[in-house]
Amino acid sequence: MDVIECDVINPDLIDAEFESIGGLEAIKQALYELVILSLRRPELFSHGRLLGPQKGVLLYGRPGKGKTMLAKAIAKESELFLSM
Repeated sequence: MDVIECDVINPDLIDAEFESIGGLEAIKQALYELVILSLRRPELFSHGRLLGPQKGVLLYGRPGKGKTMLAKAIAKESELFLSM
């Protein structure tokens, strides 16, 4: 249990939010709809498999393009604990 606790970050301690990320508007909107909206409003995604919530999101790209910042913003906005 102690091993896991040292790698988990409380969302209250994360300083990244979608508003603090410049650009990437289309990506931020897609992540909001896929991740945060499905966590906050699960009733919208309960009508079959096609509209079911996502099981995961893969962020990929070259270093320095905002992947970690987006992951932190998702954790902060959805109030989830982040494991680094």
